[in-house]
Amino acid sequence: MKELLRRFTGETLTEVLGITDQFVMVDAVTVNTVSPHATGVKSLTGNEWYFSCHLIDEAVMPATLITEAMLQTLVCLLYVKNVGYSRRAFITDYRVNIRHFVKPGDSIDIRAEMTYSRRGVSKGVVLVYGMNNQVLASGSFKYVFPSEIIAPRGF
Repeated sequence: MKELLRRFTGETLTEVLGITDQFVMVDAVTVNTVSPHATGVKSLTGNEWYFSCHLIDEAVMPATLITEAMLQTLVCLLYVKNVGYSRRAFITDYRVNIRHFVKPGDSIDIRAEMTYSRRGVSKGVVLVYGMNNQVLASGSFKYVFPSEIIAPRGF
């Protein structure tokens, strides 16, 4: 029987993402193997390294790291859905909108959806939710897997 959910935490996250623990911006990612969806979670304790060096008068998670959490959730989804593709991909287009601060003590829910995947190109949208299902950030991303690109006939 096919597994419906695939969960990534700790060592499996660092392996799939190809990064070290210090740069993992999600605690866990669960990928639905049937639908094009994944959910990441992050609980911020206030002890994270970036709170002591970013806007120290009012500790907030840097927007670039919120974006990274969105990307990491989406990459886990693409990894499961594009089995056989090289893990090396380029982000060729993205748009992110940060709507609210993420502060120590917050928990965020990151929901990713793959909206397109064909010929080595994948697209996805990601929403970051906070308390009371409030949207904190949103983004759209386009990934290109260079080893998988198939040129249209006539090229």
